[in-house]
Amino acid sequence: MQPEPNQHTVEMHYVYLSLGSNLGDRLAYLKAGLDGLRTHLQVSSVEVSNVYETAPWGKLDQPGYLNCCARIRTSLSPEETLSLCLAIERKNGRQRTDNWGARTLDLDLLIFDDLIHSSSDLILPHPHLGDRRFVLKPLADLASELIVPRYNQTIGGLLESCGDDSEVVEVDGFKDNTNY
Repeated sequence: MQPEPNQHTVEMHYVYLSLGSNLGDRLAYLKAGLDGLRTHLQVSSVEVSNVYETAPWGKLDQPGYLNCCARIRTSLSPEETLSLCLAIERKNGRQRTDNWGARTLDLDLLIFDDLIHSSSDLILPHPHLGDRRFVLKPLADLASELIVPRYNQTIGGLLESCGDDSEVVEVDGFKDNTNY
C-alpha cells in the first residue's frame, strides 16, 4: 500500500554504540548515557549489553573502565546520531582534553545499519572496532552473528580473532533492568 501523497514514511536505522566511563560513579554515568538515548524523541528503542570492567586502552596511566554497548533504533542520520552522542557526553561532564584520556562518559558510534561511511568527523564502521576486546565482548552480547560492513566478518568472529588480549570481566549481578 502506497502512503498518501501528504504522508511520508520515516526510515528507521539500527545503530550500535559503545559506552564507557572511568571517572566518578562509572555505573551512574553509563545509566545517564543510556537515559539520554532513551529519552530522545527520535530513538524508539535501546537494548543494552552486560556491563564489563576493563583496563584502559591506548593511554594506560588512568583508572579502569566500565563498558557496555547499546543497539538503538532511530530515525536520525549518522551525523545526527554522532551529534546526539556528543551532546550526551557534554551533558555528563565529558571534557575532550586528552586523546584516549580519562572521561566521565564516552559514547562511540560503532555501526550504522550496513553503512560504510568516511568523512572528516565520522568513519563507519568505527575504525578501531576490530582491535578492541572491550568493545567486541559487549557488542557480541547484542549481535554476535551480525556481519560488520568493511570487515565482512561477524562480531563473534572479530572477537575470536581480536589481537587485544586484555581482560574483560562482566560486572557481577548487573543487567540493566530498566525499561529501555
